[in-house]
Amino acid sequence: MMSRAWLAVGLLWVVACLSYLDRIMITTMRGSLVEAIPMTEAQFGLLTSVFLWVYAALSPLAGFVADRFDRSRSSSAA
Repeated sequence: MMSRAWLAVGLLWVVACLSYLDRIMITTMRGSLVEAIPMTEAQFGLLTSVFLWVYAALSPLAGFVADRFDRSRSSSAA
């Protein structure tokens, strides 16, 4: 039988994979995005860069909010 520690490791692995997929979704959807919003390669590169810069800049703030306030407040803001 699997111990609780390994169950926690497995669940954290799944969460880490979902977090990674969240960050690469724009590049995965490149074809659909360029079809819907015509843009050059440079513009698409800028779009992905800005997304990742904003994501990186706001991640510490989201962590602070999640640590500081109760779960119902922080999850409804996201």
